[in-house]
Amino acid sequence: MDLLERDDQLLCLRRAWDDALGGSGSTVLLAGESGVGKARLARVFADGVDDGQVLWGVCDPLGVPRPLGPLHDVAADLGDPVARSLAAGAPLHAICDELLRLLRERSVLLVVDDLQWADEATVDLLRFLLRRMPGTRSLVLATYRDDELDHQHALRGLLGDVARSPAATRLDVAPLSLEGVTAMVGARDIDPARLHRLTRGNSFFVTEIVTQGGEVLPPTVRDAVLARAAGLDAVARDLAELVACAPPGSRTGCCRRSGSGADPCARSTPPGSWSATGGGSPTGTTSAGSRSPTPSLPAVT
Repeated sequence: MDLLERDDQLLCLRRAWDDALGGSGSTVLLAGESGVGKARLARVFADGVDDGQVLWGVCDPLGVPRPLGPLHDVAADLGDPVARSLAAGAPLHAICDELLRLLRERSVLLVVDDLQWADEATVDLLRFLLRRMPGTRSLVLATYRDDELDHQHALRGLLGDVARSPAATRLDVAPLSLEGVTAMVGARDIDPARLHRLTRGNSFFVTEIVTQGGEVLPPTVRDAVLARAAGLDAVARDLAELVACAPPGSRTGCCRRSGSGADPCARSTPPGSWSATGGGSPTGTTSAGSRSPTPSLPAVT
């Protein structure tokens, strides 16, 4: 599939890279719901960088995140001083100093993917670099899911720093428009308007359904839906299944009649996650043998 409707973001990234090559490095955050195509955008941009070193580290959805996991992913390419500090478990400030020295000496594109799962040391590292990137020849590019952050998330401090820093940029990656979905469908016998309504333009879901011909719900999409629902408590999960079967526009009424003091939709339906279109896709059977519906398509990768 072609990369659609991302020209503005690619242009901003390439300008940031050109500035970095000129000695004015910076930090760029790519924000968007899960499945919207942030990593794909970052990969396309990174593949076009041929005048510097590309280092790609990831954060993992672990119960106990790896300290500085993204740096350990690229330790072999960071040079001996940084690699030795990491291996020896040196204090964070020492590792920060060594990495900053590297970013000043070389032109490096350092990508940190899925920052919403980062440990606190990784977040602190990025906050340290943020103020000092203008003196480097490098660019830090991080992606994160903005639909998975509560008000106490460790990333909130970094996002506040980004908002105040002239050396940092946040780029929002939006879902595909109807025109974008239509372009992805092409000549296939799939109704683009219906597909856009069901997926809300989420790039991952659109791609998976289009490549399957639009006839059946792909296993990848079903598994993504179930993975998201697995994190809900029993009340929220029951509500999500109820809303999946409800006619359009009835979500508010369902919440009022749920008997919960707090709005259970706040737990079961993060922004942009559930589409109550009245035709939830079946995912299996309950113990009573009835079909167990799932929300049409959540924004999950």
